[in-house]
Amino acid sequence: MLNRLWQNIRWTQRANLMSVPTDCPQRDERLGWMGDIQAFSQTAIFNMDLAGFFTKWLQDVRDAQADDGRFADFSPHPYGKNERFAGVPAWVTPAWSCLGGCMSIW
Repeated sequence: MLNRLWQNIRWTQRANLMSVPTDCPQRDERLGWMGDIQAFSQTAIFNMDLAGFFTKWLQDVRDAQADDGRFADFSPHPYGKNERFAGVPAWVTPAWSCLGGCMSIW
């Protein structure tokens, strides 16, 4: 039973990390939400080699950053760099959390 649970965890991780970290692939939550990956990044890095994934996605985060330094709610951001996002200061935390997780594991 524990082996099956582990298989399900890894299967779900693969389903939610396809070029961007999604919330859940079956609904309209298919954007790279910053908060969701913050909660799961350490586990994801432990489970799989995600160096390429995070290298690409953290560049998406940087590309979506507004001119005044605000981070988008999700990355990649489908709108203009300075349009249609809250840019809450707390969104910088996931980027640092993922980067720190990568550095501590690798």
